[in-house]
Amino acid sequence: MDMMKEGVTMLIKDIEPFQLLLKDPCEGEGDILRRKAVRALAEQEGRLLMVRTAKGDYKFPGGGINGGEDPEGALRREVEEETGYLVDAIRPLIETFERRPDYLDEENCFEMTSYYYAASIREETGEQKLDPYEADLDFTPVLIRLEEAYRANLDVLDNQADPNSWVRRETKILRKLLERLGRLEADQDEANHKERG
Repeated sequence: MDMMKEGVTMLIKDIEPFQLLLKDPCEGEGDILRRKAVRALAEQEGRLLMVRTAKGDYKFPGGGINGGEDPEGALRREVEEETGYLVDAIRPLIETFERRPDYLDEENCFEMTSYYYAASIREETGEQKLDPYEADLDFTPVLIRLEEAYRANLDVLDNQADPNSWVRRETKILRKLLERLGRLEADQDEANHKERG
């Protein structure tokens, strides 16, 4: 690993890979819709690159892998589209599996596997190219400390009736990272928040 990548990933370089399972009851009689996605854990000077939305939550930049696309290429494309930042994948770090009723048709079940990659941020930048729904949610790239993003997402889960679909997943990832880094404060007890679901 070169010095740039080593320096950029000081926070996450020692985290061991892990998996996370998120399953909600899905008893629909319809189809099972499957999707694979990639997301970046890219750090710069102790802060993670994340996307802040108009609802006040934070998500890791990334999205679906297109047909014929390799995961690392999808990661570079998705991060640039959502943030304007250019990144290079270093290694897979987290794998999540979600199963829930599909938001568009509850007769269908939606399953998504997300691969989170430790990534380095390049010095040069690209161009943010948001999809219409991302523009409506005012996707804004930010560099933020883990604890700040975690607290903001807990607040969204505790106080909003209709949070974005990814908030529960991203909050659980943030919590796991904080636990593994030994940085979870006593007052951030999971039992006091809705993210436990």
